[in-house]
Amino acid sequence: MFRKIIYSLLLSVVTLVPAQAGIMVVNGLTHTYQIGEDTYYKGVITIQNTSSELQDVKLFKSDYSYQATGEMYYGNPDLNNRTNANWIKLNTTFLTLQGKEKVDVAYEIKVPKDVALQNGAYWSVIMVEPVARAVPSDEKSGFQITSKVRYAVQIITTYNEAEATTLLKFEDVGLNAEENRYFLEVDMANNGELFHKVRMHVEIFDRTTGNDMGAFSSEKLSLLPESSKRFGINLGDLPSGNYRAVLTAETDNDNVFGLQMDLELKHEE
Repeated sequence: MFRKIIYSLLLSVVTLVPAQAGIMVVNGLTHTYQIGEDTYYKGVITIQNTSSELQDVKLFKSDYSYQATGEMYYGNPDLNNRTNANWIKLNTTFLTLQGKEKVDVAYEIKVPKDVALQNGAYWSVIMVEPVARAVPSDEKSGFQITSKVRYAVQIITTYNEAEATTLLKFEDVGLNAEENRYFLEVDMANNGELFHKVRMHVEIFDRTTGNDMGAFSSEKLSLLPESSKRFGINLGDLPSGNYRAVLTAETDNDNVFGLQMDLELKHEE
């Protein structure tokens, strides 16, 4: 049985910070651009202090990838061979926000003139992370323990999208039962050259009668090249029985990948 995993670009860690501290990235966690040789763009990351207290924030670049089994990889800007981190320049790596203040942090993307571009996506992330302030407390420890959320803002640049390959691969499919409800869990790998937003669909048929038992869909998830994710599909209140399932994955550029399989559902009495 698969483990239940919730994917997010928000990373929660426990640290020693003032209880009121909090930041949000309010203009999206994925920024996409079409590029060519010697391309130049300007963009902004809008950060808001959600508390009434001063909040320090640091920003830094990182490479990023992930796997359906739950691993996420962050590292120096040489982790993957399609990094664009060296093309990105931040106008600041540290700032202090007043209570409830909202600030635009600018970045520039400059593709070198002499780079040998390959078709498809190049990517990295800009990490936006609150920094703990040493604020005294009446507590004996002097600090309060709370959660800190940091944001990974994906910067995705794509070259010659029309000629790049789209290739998704079904890596594994399984059933997860919870309180007499079944969830189809599908591990999907992106073996192509493009970044996609992918939605999984499944249509269920009774294997004996051929009757259509309904169609179900997953949430739409982003999927980078050289990475994989687990998609969950709630099959609702389908009764126990033997079924034939037609599973399809649809990308945002209208490519569809399919798989047919048999399912057996057995609810507990």
